[in-house]
Amino acid sequence: MHISEVVNYIKDTLTANNLVDIELTDEQIINIIKEPLLAMLDQYIPALKVYEPPPELLSNWQSSVTIEIPDENIVSVVKVLPDYVFGLTKYSTVPMFLTIEQALSIYNNLINKAPGYALTTTLFWKFYPPNKLSIFNIIKQEITIIYVVRHSADLSTVPEAFRWTVYKIALALVKKSLGMARRKYATFNTPFGQIDIFSTDLYSEGVQELKEIEEELKTIPPVVPLLLL
Repeated sequence: MHISEVVNYIKDTLTANNLVDIELTDEQIINIIKEPLLAMLDQYIPALKVYEPPPELLSNWQSSVTIEIPDENIVSVVKVLPDYVFGLTKYSTVPMFLTIEQALSIYNNLINKAPGYALTTTLFWKFYPPNKLSIFNIIKQEITIIYVVRHSADLSTVPEAFRWTVYKIALALVKKSLGMARRKYATFNTPFGQIDIFSTDLYSEGVQELKEIEEELKTIPPVVPLLLL
């Protein structure tokens, strides 16, 4: 999707429902929705990307390597998936930990063979912003890296499944902004009596819609690339 589609949806909706009596420019709408919309998307609908480094960048059995992911907009690395071991299942991966207590906890889990850990087939990794990743205990040369980036300003990183969610967030933001600006001039007197330029409180309506959308987003599982399923 593209932000221009969101702008067109807002203009059509506001006009169809007689919610505005002035024409908003595309730039005005973008200025209203851009920052808060991107903040909500980054929080509740993280943009996941996949990178498969060339095999020649990875070392051999039980060695380590530091690579650069060709992306400068990385927020965090969430998964490092090795290839299949002996054609069976993928072995577990965990991030590197910084504290001694955390390291001892992982070590004890490995020694005690706790569920989810394997002593000889666990791959460790640590991310160094902005785009460096160290990988330890590499067994196979085929690695898939799943990482989170900030959503682009043109909204091209938003999954199609969330199109209507984005529309609803953007429309609520515009209602809130318009309502806030016009509350000061909700009514005015004329020789023909008092005129109310609003039939509803746009500000309260926008705030309530945003609250409902946020509660809904808290219950939605994150989008997972198909290769993780």
